[in-house]
Amino acid sequence: MHFIALSALAAVVSKQGSLNGFLYGFFIAVLWIVPAMTGTYLFANRSLKLLAIDSGMYIVLFSISGLVFGI
Repeated sequence: MHFIALSALAAVVSKQGSLNGFLYGFFIAVLWIVPAMTGTYLFANRSLKLLAIDSGMYIVLFSISGLVFGI
């Protein structure tokens, strides 16, 4: 799943500059990945601290990946 999402991010942000890539990665993580994780975590009755840790990791991952792909 990560390969597909990162490939789509690379296709969107290639040659658009590192700042645009960073912003695209950040917004994709916040608007697409975090809501999906939130629904899963709430259904599984997991703690919100764990959700914050895991979603923070994905926000950082996609932001840095967008930054690198945008170069």
